[in-house]
Amino acid sequence: MLKKSMVIIGGSGDLGRAILSLLQKTHWKTLNIDYTETKLATQNHLLNAETPISSQLENVHKTVAGFREEYEAMISVAGCEPSGHSIKDPSVFSAYRRMYQANVESALLCTITLMHE
Repeated sequence: MLKKSMVIIGGSGDLGRAILSLLQKTHWKTLNIDYTETKLATQNHLLNAETPISSQLENVHKTVAGFREEYEAMISVAGCEPSGHSIKDPSVFSAYRRMYQANVESALLCTITLMHE
């Protein structure tokens, strides 16, 4: 029988914390993979923002394997919001480029980690 556990990529953001809060209230064990820690997760794996995610895959895979819970799901809710940028401001392009990169990389991280098992 599967235990109530979940791996969440991006659990430190607003959406991730909301999901983790609900899971915590219902006694799920959770592994959060993100750039910042949250106390709502049972366990955190911190990514290094200065290092490409592709260079961190081995450590992510080790953490997921060491979670020692047969998890029911892995979800990716990571991304970033380009807050504070007006659509009229030319810098909006760099903000949206970072948002796009964060969303695509987190989805790829989720997929690659699932395929690794």
